[in-house]
Amino acid sequence: MEKTLVILEMPQPKERPRATVVSGRAKIYTPRTTEAYEKRIRTEWVKAYGDKPEEGALQVRIHFGMPIPMSATKANKKKMLLKQEFPKKRPDLDNLIKAVLDGLNGVAYKDDCQIVTILARKFYASVPYVKVKICEEKPKEEKANE
Repeated sequence: MEKTLVILEMPQPKERPRATVVSGRAKIYTPRTTEAYEKRIRTEWVKAYGDKPEEGALQVRIHFGMPIPMSATKANKKKMLLKQEFPKKRPDLDNLIKAVLDGLNGVAYKDDCQIVTILARKFYASVPYVKVKICEEKPKEEKANE
């Protein structure tokens, strides 16, 4: 089993929860932009694969194609597209990962605790995108000397 999803839009990080006071009580909520992004990921997954979540141990690979800055010179753009230069600015990779995993929770897998391996990268791309590949994580065969 291997499933791949590509979304051609700007990768978005998971934003921190916000708090407000309603009737004297604190109410914690997820920002609208994060909710919308997670919903978009969930919707695209369901369109491609349905909503029957996987149940076993999983490996997730995520590639984040980040936009090239408008201020980049032609020489720098070339380096960026050849993956000789990487985005070392915000958004943080861990927050990008969290938004994708939370969006897929309940549709690609029952719960994100099933994910035992994550391989993620962010790099520059001419068109921003997110590519998610999910496959079953198979146990390694034991070696006789171990």
